[in-house]
Amino acid sequence: MSFTRTTNAVVVSCSLAASEQVTVDLTVTLYQVQARVRESQYADDVYMVRVVKPEGIGDLIDEEGALMERGKFSFDLTEEIAIETELEVEMTGVGPSTDIF
Repeated sequence: MSFTRTTNAVVVSCSLAASEQVTVDLTVTLYQVQARVRESQYADDVYMVRVVKPEGIGDLIDEEGALMERGKFSFDLTEEIAIETELEVEMTGVGPSTDIF
C-alpha cells in the first residue's frame, strides 16, 4: 500500500562530489548531500523522498524522488549546504527494507 506523508529531515554531511570546468568562464560543481529523517519510525521501511523546503534544494532529485533506506537518503546539489540544515521532505511508501545485516 502506497501513501504520501510530509516529515522533517536534517543534513548530516555535504561533500564535494565533482567539479569540472566546462568553459573558461563556467565551472560546474556538484555536492553530495547525506540527510536523515528525524523520526525513527521510518527506519525499517523503504521510501522515495523529495525535498519540498527549502525550495530549490531538491531540484536535482528526479521526479520519482531519492531512495531512503534506514531513515537516510542522499542527493546532489550545485551549492554547498550547511550540516544541520532543516529540510521538509515528502515521503512515499515503497515497502519494508530487505537488507539483512
